[in-house]
Amino acid sequence: MVHVTNKFGNMQKAKVTFQNQSGYTNSEGITKFADVVTGENQAVLIESQGYYTETSQINIVDQDQTLDSYLFKKSDLKIHINDGKQFMAGALVKLGSIEMMTDSLGNVEFRSNMEANNQLLTVTMDGYYTIETQVSFAKDVDIDTTLVIEMIPDLEFIIIRKGKPLQVLRWY
Repeated sequence: MVHVTNKFGNMQKAKVTFQNQSGYTNSEGITKFADVVTGENQAVLIESQGYYTETSQINIVDQDQTLDSYLFKKSDLKIHINDGKQFMAGALVKLGSIEMMTDSLGNVEFRSNMEANNQLLTVTMDGYYTIETQVSFAKDVDIDTTLVIEMIPDLEFIIIRKGKPLQVLRWY
């Protein structure tokens, strides 16, 4: 018998492979195997979408054995982009080589990120300063953050000669 849990408790629908047999855990996080051959250091593979795959070893003797296993969740990153007043729909958010656009509420979500340190996160939008920051992911930890993007101000120069304006220059 294999019992699988995660940070939320018993894990349902995790795929467990053992001795060329596969089964899925039930609502109690348990799957059982029949016609098991005895032996030492037999591999048990446990996998589920959005989680790190776990490979464990178990020794099978003449009696029933239970393997307790914990699956670590891959990190989800939720980002909310605004300019301090309103949601920023259509901002380009890039995490490593993955690019996504914010939705109508200024939100974007990168799911199932592998554990990593210092991933470059970039946010760009026409008329706004680019945001660049580093993001690190840890097992079983989701990130939910808000970033405020700042508008590039319009510039205006007035050329004055002998106290009188000669020309107005504007940059947008």
